[in-house]
Amino acid sequence: MPRQLRLEIPDTLYHITMRGNAQQDIVTSDSERALFIDMLGETVYRSGWTCHSYCLMNNHYHLVIQIEEQNLSEGMQWLNGRFASTVNSRKRRCGHLFESRFHSKVIDTDEYYYMVACYIVLNPVRAFVVNHPCLWKWSSYQKTAFGGEHPAFLDVEALLSMFGDEIAQAREAYIGFIDGWLESDVEAIQAANDLSTKRLDLAEIFRNRPGARNTLIEEAYFVHAYRIREIAEYCGLSKSVVGRIIKKSSARGTKSGTVPDPYVGVRSDSL
Repeated sequence: MPRQLRLEIPDTLYHITMRGNAQQDIVTSDSERALFIDMLGETVYRSGWTCHSYCLMNNHYHLVIQIEEQNLSEGMQWLNGRFASTVNSRKRRCGHLFESRFHSKVIDTDEYYYMVACYIVLNPVRAFVVNHPCLWKWSSYQKTAFGGEHPAFLDVEALLSMFGDEIAQAREAYIGFIDGWLESDVEAIQAANDLSTKRLDLAEIFRNRPGARNTLIEEAYFVHAYRIREIAEYCGLSKSVVGRIIKKSSARGTKSGTVPDPYVGVRSDSL
């Protein structure tokens, strides 16, 4: 039976998902992850797409892209084909790296857009790899939430425009939106993840412990997954002050003080 033609509508947003063949890993190292991100950018430019967000996991990836022409399948074929051939050549292997077809769904309502924008960047958290999406550098969250350097192909303003007209306020609203979704999952994530670091109460983090206030705020946010609102209320600070502390920490790579390297001990089969 001939394969059904995929409907491609110009000037339309799509949620794209692509998985490894038989659920195998499509990337196994940071160099391969960087290569994929570079090829994604090249695909976006070649195809004239707008990339709103992305998240690369070990055995699959998500994209939110807007196409201007009927070239979705063409662009995806180029991206997946070129990446697979390059990785296979480097590893001197043959065979299919990806599933036969990518999954695509039209984003036709604001409600679905918000849901997808949240779901994509929370993938590493739901996979029990990190406590917060800001710790996963292979997604668009860091760049969208905190600014700074980001892949030129990522249209940060396209997503942030859904959260406000002024960029700083839109970023704050976006961070709050993601944190709100994450907050409801904290207990389940903590229980299932079997984290090596016990989740301390805020009082335990800040009371009678050495260390600067900002470092302890970073620990509460990055290590123990407390929300900006919770930290601000406990410390008697405004959310904007706590947000600026988190932003500065993210800008320097979240390597300060007690914040751990999120990639230490990550199993390839857990992503």
